[in-house]
Parts: sequence; C-alpha cells; structure tokens
Amino acid sequence: MGKPHNIVIRLRTHHPNRRYGEQWLMCDRSVKYSNRTKLDGTSSDKPFIGSKKCYCPFKLKGVGQADGTWTLEVRNGFHNHAIRSKDTILDQETKKSILSMTASKISVFNILIELGNNNTNVTAKQVYNIRAREKSKLREDRSSSEQLLKLASERGYRVFHQTMPIKKKVHAS
Repeated sequence: MGKPHNIVIRLRTHHPNRRYGEQWLMCDRSVKYSNRTKLDGTSSDKPFIGSKKCYCPFKLKGVGQADGTWTLEVRNGFHNHAIRSKDTILDQETKKSILSMTASKISVFNILIELGNNNTNVTAKQVYNIRAREKSKLREDRSSSEQLLKLASERGYRVFHQTMPIKKKVHAS
C-alpha cells in the first residue's frame, strides 16, 4: 500500500484468536517512546538523546473475510509529521558492504563516496549507526576493560591484571 508512494507503514498488531483475523497498520511514530530498561528493572546505561515518536494518529484497520479477501478501513488518514521515505532504509547488501569496508579500515568519508558511486542514498549517520551496532554485537555485555583484555588475549598478547577482592564489611574509622 505504501510502496507506490514510497513510504513505510508498519504492522502493529495481529490477533490470531479472532475468527478471520484483524490487523492494525500504523505509522512508525504512532506510539510513545518507552525507555529501555533491563530485566531487573534498572535503567539502561545508554543516555536518552531523544525520540522520533510523536503520537502520530495515522491508523488503518484490516479485517480478513471468510472468502480470503481483506477489507481496509481508514480510521485516521493524517500524519502529524513529515513522511519518511522508503529510500532511507538500507538493504542488507548495502549494510554488508559498509561492514566490509569498515573491516578494511576505510574512513566514513570514503565509504560515502564509494556508496555514492553506486547511486545509493546513504548518510554518515547511517554508516556510524551500522558500525556502532556491529561493534556492540561483537562486544556483547563486556565492559571496555573486559573487551580490551579479551581482544589482547585473542591476538596473542600476554595479559596481566589484578583484581581486588570485594570486602563484605566496611569498617568505619
């Protein structure tokens, strides 16, 4: 539906227990931003730098019929923000080429030039985000010092470090 107009609409809900199925199509920005929290309820390490969520009222309701067709009802057809183009979403091939160029130590500026020659609309922010996501995947849940020790031991360096035992009691003086 959004493809001919070059926009993105996401499937938000699906109720499999309904007889013929009901699906809501909403804008990416339709809900409120929810802060990321860990399983134990504590806040995330990452600072909050803003959100693109803006309570966009755009909603479509699709209901499956018994004969296999769908009826689409426009509940609210208006957006309260500029429409995001589908061209801004990078495909897997472009992401792989960015990661391979990053592994080859090519700078972001040169990556943008190379991808610009292939007629793709890639911004520096997208390249930095892809690189950061890959870095965090490799890092897993390790701290900076733990990651440094891991990489040093993988590459054959001799690693020496001291740990301080945790004291159970704190003595006041």
